[in-house]
Amino acid sequence: MILHRVTHGSIFLLLIILMTLSFSSPHMPYEDFKKSMSKPFRSSLHRELTPPAVNSDLSEIHEPIAIRGDDQFNDFASMENWPGDGTRSDPYIIEGYNITHSMGDLLVIHHTTVYFIIRNNYINGLTEAWGGILFYNVRNGIVVNNTVLNIDILGIGVYFSEKIIITNNKVNNTNLNGIRIEDCPGPSIITNNTVTYSMDAGIWVGDSSMNVTLMYNSIYGNGYGILFGRDADDYQGVFSSLISKNLIYNNFYGIHLSYSSNNSISYNFISDTHEYGLYLSYTCENTTVNHNNFFDNNVGGNSQAKDSGSNDIFVFNFWNDHTAPDANNDGIVDVPYAIAGTSENLDLFSLSSKNISSDPIDINGNESFATIAAANSWFGNGTSSNPYIIDGLNLTGVSGIVDEDFFHFLLSFQVFGINPICISNTTAYFQIRNCFLTSGACGVLLSNVTNAYILNNSIMLSTIGIFLTGSSNCTILNNDFSNNLFAGVAIANSELNTVVNNSFQNDGLYLFGWGLTQTMQLEVSGNTINGKEIVFWQNVHDQTVPDGAGQIVLVNCTNIVIITQKLARTNTGLFASFCSNLHVHNSVFIDNKARGFWAWNCENVTISNNTIVNSGIHNGITIHHSTETKISGNIITNSF
Repeated sequence: MILHRVTHGSIFLLLIILMTLSFSSPHMPYEDFKKSMSKPFRSSLHRELTPPAVNSDLSEIHEPIAIRGDDQFNDFASMENWPGDGTRSDPYIIEGYNITHSMGDLLVIHHTTVYFIIRNNYINGLTEAWGGILFYNVRNGIVVNNTVLNIDILGIGVYFSEKIIITNNKVNNTNLNGIRIEDCPGPSIITNNTVTYSMDAGIWVGDSSMNVTLMYNSIYGNGYGILFGRDADDYQGVFSSLISKNLIYNNFYGIHLSYSSNNSISYNFISDTHEYGLYLSYTCENTTVNHNNFFDNNVGGNSQAKDSGSNDIFVFNFWNDHTAPDANNDGIVDVPYAIAGTSENLDLFSLSSKNISSDPIDINGNESFATIAAANSWFGNGTSSNPYIIDGLNLTGVSGIVDEDFFHFLLSFQVFGINPICISNTTAYFQIRNCFLTSGACGVLLSNVTNAYILNNSIMLSTIGIFLTGSSNCTILNNDFSNNLFAGVAIANSELNTVVNNSFQNDGLYLFGWGLTQTMQLEVSGNTINGKEIVFWQNVHDQTVPDGAGQIVLVNCTNIVIITQKLARTNTGLFASFCSNLHVHNSVFIDNKARGFWAWNCENVTISNNTIVNSGIHNGITIHHSTETKISGNIITNSF
């Protein structure tokens, strides 16, 4: 059993502590509380999950599966005839198993880096098997549409792993945790799962895990709904993670954080929790709690939340025990909401009516577009003279994905909620305008789309602000992009598009090399990065780039000189493709997110006496498919 610090003895101790705490309080104990719970609750936040496509009545019950290492994964794939080859574009698929067994761990994977998907399986531990689906030191795994139930310890457990997605699973009846993330540097993405009846925590995250995203999960009937860390010296907490848009109800405790910092809790619906809906331990700091809805938690107590941490912020939450007075009808209760705990914190802007949060937009095809447009009462009918209008939305997705390879794996899988707006495979005419989009893999993802017009939006803190892939006749106009982790606008395999008069802060324009051609038709003009011009030249010859550029992108140019430029805080300071006789001298490249300078399919490039500092996830200088490159006298520091 690959469980870090989790034993039958520790489980017994946890249960004894939970029972002791329960019986020593004036409230009912957890077991009585569990029996008294009503039917599953629904709110405006709840998104009905697609039932896992599981053949639980398979006549053939498979033995437990245990894989250690990539070589053994390959052997299993061959023996079991699993589709795929373990690459990003063709992951292994483990699908359609009924593993019903009462001993050990039922599906466990150790020490692998291959790409794989575990989907549409039925995992039943008969209340005795220790673990359902377990990963230990694994990268690049997706767990989707599985049913995991009747497990003695953990339904789905992930240890020392990264780049893991757990989505649309049903986990029921575990003696410890439904889903557990431990010692994981991230990203770990847990979305759209239903987790019920775990004796300890529905979802537990801890031991210095970071970059974890919990969104759109339905969590009810557990000891804790979501637990970060634990109030014990040998348990460390969670950092730089997001809990958002979850439905958390009828648990004994709601959300509980210990030994954790720099986390965000937003737009959750937390109700009918026996104790506090939200508890921040004295070991927490820098937690932001905003736009949540709290209903009937800790009934009979003096507050629905408790904060004993430091530098925690509560703002714009709705508390159903505190909705008046609001004398000026501005939607803000005139008296702050008092949060219990030693921090003596207040929600200074508590709301008089509940928060309403829009779900991300996920459209696939013309028919889907028409259906969703009608459901949302969008103007237009998708024609050139009367386009659909998507206007004035405030949407949040999943952020923190800066690994380019995993980013593309994630996009190819299309996890709901990853992108605030995702539109694919449509020829309809539409506009996206006046929206505030934040924290997505892409703020807007357009895949195999024509006839899009994107204007006057603010897009920030996503991996990529707008990503066009396989798309044409799209216009990106007058948008503000800021602090997107990889790029403001990225384009791949796309033609006949326009990027005009946009403002970029600390991100910029990125052209993916694959699919790029000498004759690519792309109009780019009037854009700025950090207040300086983005110079985009195509088919330009015998020129020197003017002083003061903020970013330089060259396509099919010859005899170009770049000298004494300072290219900073963009994606790639200088990108050149299909260029020849390019001279880059005495320039400074600093704090660029991916690369300082990138040459793609170029020839006769001279790079000399430049200073290149703090290039992010790739290199200071990257040369791909290029010849006759001369590099001399450059100072390159803190670049991969």
